[in-house]
Amino acid sequence: MKVKLKDIATYINGKAFKPSEWEETGLPIIRIQNLNNSAKEYNYYNKEIDEKYIIEAGDILISWSASLDIFEWKSEKAVLNQHIFKVIFDKDIEVDKNYFKLAISNTLHILEKYTHGSTMKHIVKKDFENIEIPLPSLTKQKEIAQTLDKASELIELRKATIQKLDELAQSIFIDMFGDPKDKYNHDQCYELDDLTERITDGEHQTPKRTDSGTLLLSARNIQQGFIDIINEKVDYIGESEVLRINKRLKIEKDDVLLSCSGTIGRVTTNTLNENFCIVRSVAIIRPNIQKILPRYLVAYLQTSFMQIKMNTEANSSGQPNLFQNQIKKLKIFLPEPEKQNEFVHTIEKIESQKFLYEAELTKLQASFDALLSQSFEG
Repeated sequence: MKVKLKDIATYINGKAFKPSEWEETGLPIIRIQNLNNSAKEYNYYNKEIDEKYIIEAGDILISWSASLDIFEWKSEKAVLNQHIFKVIFDKDIEVDKNYFKLAISNTLHILEKYTHGSTMKHIVKKDFENIEIPLPSLTKQKEIAQTLDKASELIELRKATIQKLDELAQSIFIDMFGDPKDKYNHDQCYELDDLTERITDGEHQTPKRTDSGTLLLSARNIQQGFIDIINEKVDYIGESEVLRINKRLKIEKDDVLLSCSGTIGRVTTNTLNENFCIVRSVAIIRPNIQKILPRYLVAYLQTSFMQIKMNTEANSSGQPNLFQNQIKKLKIFLPEPEKQNEFVHTIEKIESQKFLYEAELTKLQASFDALLSQSFEG
């Protein structure tokens, strides 16, 4: 049978904390940025608060503005900001928490259809609560969740292997060049604007979407070290829009792409073998390759220090943004060209192995998605 979400649980929206209420100590305030990016620093609240806004480890949270997603909170006691639902299973229907998380994940594409807003998309609570999901017996729920959890474990193991390769690459970078936090005011540090031919961002006007054509990508497609058009949603635009957008900027092979709105700091070179366009949530950095190699710049921006630096400097009035002038002023430690080349040659060997694992991960994810969809049919 199918059951409406409102009949399964109660959904409590977080408190609208004002910046004037933020403190440096107390309970961490969970914002969407903290759910999407663990590197994002927390604000804190140290006054009395209604119990309904308190979050404990194991609570299920659903972001319903800016991005739609479901999370299980696994950290310390905290308080919940607005734009996130806390799920309370207080209805008479028996529901397995793991099954519920999977069912919501399988329903996100449906929830997207109910979103409103041009600058910050959100879903109205009434529409959310009226969405239906299949709800078999508790025994069947647990069986489905266990099967999918095993498939998910394989995916997580492969992701862990890829992460270890990324950590190895970062370790090699630090061994060769030192930690950027110790070099940030070094005499070999230059503002990024001095090392590039151009720094800009993607299309600001809303392009007219089509069902097929040229890829139109956004920050969600920019991952650390690659462009994801398999697991992340892509849009398409027609030839007339492509021609209009390319008059301002056409993406080139050596361009470095940086997510600069919503999720800050994911960075990659252009890894696609096809033409595509970008919206404004992605910055395009065109290195002067006589001064700095794109792959070196990507590794530098991926260091922990630079990730924290970019997220700290991002302006946030609801959704964080790292603007062009801030990107241009980022300081980059510039080693000799021979040293950069040595690093790139070393890193290419690691990336060839990583590519094989990522191809396997893509297959595992496709199998999981098919199994997920099949499990929630009817």
